[in-house]
Amino acid sequence: MKRKVDTACEKQKAAQDELVELEKTGPLPSLSPEGTDDEILVNSERLRKESVEQSRWLEALREELVAIGSTLQNLEHRNESLGKDLTNIRTIADAQATVLERLTAILPDGEPDAQPVLLIKADEDVARMSGEIASTLQEGREKCEHLDRQREDIAKRIHRASSESRFEQIRDSVSVRFKSRHASALEQNADSDIAQIEERIFHIEENLKTAEKQMQIVVDVILGAANEGLDLLGRVSRMSRLPDSLPQAGKRFMEITTKASDNPAERRAKIRDLVDELLEQGEVGEGISLIQKAVRRIGSPIRVRVLHPDLHQSRPRFDIHDLGLFSGGEKLTVAILLYCTLIRLRQQEGYGKSSSSVLVLDNPIGTASRITFLDMQREVAQAMNVQLVYATAVKDLDAVGCLENIIRLRNSRIDRRTGKRMVEVDANGDGETSTQTITTARVSFDSPPSSLPKHEVETGDESLED
Repeated sequence: MKRKVDTACEKQKAAQDELVELEKTGPLPSLSPEGTDDEILVNSERLRKESVEQSRWLEALREELVAIGSTLQNLEHRNESLGKDLTNIRTIADAQATVLERLTAILPDGEPDAQPVLLIKADEDVARMSGEIASTLQEGREKCEHLDRQREDIAKRIHRASSESRFEQIRDSVSVRFKSRHASALEQNADSDIAQIEERIFHIEENLKTAEKQMQIVVDVILGAANEGLDLLGRVSRMSRLPDSLPQAGKRFMEITTKASDNPAERRAKIRDLVDELLEQGEVGEGISLIQKAVRRIGSPIRVRVLHPDLHQSRPRFDIHDLGLFSGGEKLTVAILLYCTLIRLRQQEGYGKSSSSVLVLDNPIGTASRITFLDMQREVAQAMNVQLVYATAVKDLDAVGCLENIIRLRNSRIDRRTGKRMVEVDANGDGETSTQTITTARVSFDSPPSSLPKHEVETGDESLED
C-alpha cells in the first residue's frame, strides 16, 4: 500500500508540474498556417477531450489518495494495537520463561531453527492465537506440576530405599548420600549420581562374576563330598549283613534309604541353595558339620531302620529314633553292631580289608547278659573282623561261659621294694572255664590295699595282656 501511495503521489506531482508549465506558456499553440478551419476545430476538440479526461483521472487519483490515507490511518491504529498485544505476549513469555524451558525439555524434539509463522490478518486472529498460547501455557503448567509430583514421589521412594537396613550392612554404601537430599538437589545431581552408580554397578558385577566362579568351586567341592557321604551311607547299609551263623542270615541289620535324586543338576541346585542360605545366616560351619548338612539337603528325608536284636522273632524294622524304647541289653547290642559296621567301613576306607580292630567294653555283661545277645555281638564282630574285649567283675557264669577265652586278674600281691600293689593273672581259675596263662601284667597303684577290689577280664577270641 505504501508503494501504491508513493507511485500515485509521484504521478500527481508530475501532472501538477506539467499543468504549471502549460499555464506559463499561455494559450495552446495554434495550428500551422497551412491548416484548414476543420482541422483546427478537430484539434481543439481533441485537446478539450484530453483535458477533460485528464481532469477526471486527476479527480479519481485524489479520491484514491483519500482512500489510501484512510487505509493508512486504519493500519496505523491496527499496528498500534498489535504492538500492545506483542508487548502483552512478551510479558507473559517472560513470566513463563521457566515453564517454557522445562516444557521445551520434555516436548518431542523438532527442528531447532524452525520459527512459527504468524499469520495475523484481523483482530480475531490475535484473539485466537492469544487463546492458543494461553492454552499451551496452561497445559505446560499442568505438565510441570505433574512432573513436580512425580519428582516428589521418586524422591520419597529414594529416601525410603536408602534408609533400608540392608544397605547399612554394606561397607561404603552410596545410599548414605540420598537420605537427606531434597528433591530438587536429587534432580540437579541426577546425572553425576547416575554415572557414579553405573560405575559402582560395573564393579559390583565384576565382583559378582568372580564370586560366582568361586561359588561354583565351593559347590563342586561340597557336592563331591556330599556324593561321597551318600555313597558311604549306601555302603554302610550293604555291609551290615548278618552272618550265616545267625537267624535271618543275609538280611541287612541296618537299612538306610534316601530320597536323593539321580539328576546331577538337581543335586547341584540343592547344594547351591544350601550355600546361599548358610551365607545369608552367617553360619557356614566347617568340616564334617558342613558335609552333614549337604548330605541331608540332597538325600532328605533320610531314614535309618534297624532289625530288632532278638532275631528269633520276625519283627518289622524299627526306626533309629525308636531305639529309646528298647531295653538296656537291646540298645547295647544294637550299638555294638552299629559300631562294628562303622569300624568295618573305616577299615576298607583307610587300611584295606585285611586290617582288624579292637573294641574294649566296660562291663557290658552287667547290661546285656542274655546269651543270644552275646552270641550275636560276637558273631557280627567276627564277621566284621573286630576283636571284642569284655571287662567285667560280674560273676554270671552262664554269660561268662559263652566266651572262649577268660583271663582273671587279681591285685592281692604287694611289691616289697615300693610297697605298691600289682595286678597279675590269677592261676587258680574255676575248672569250668579254660584259663590261659599270660605274662604277668605289673600295674602299680598308690591306693591302699583295702580300696582295690578284685577285677576280672574275659576275652573273646584272643588273650589280652593288660
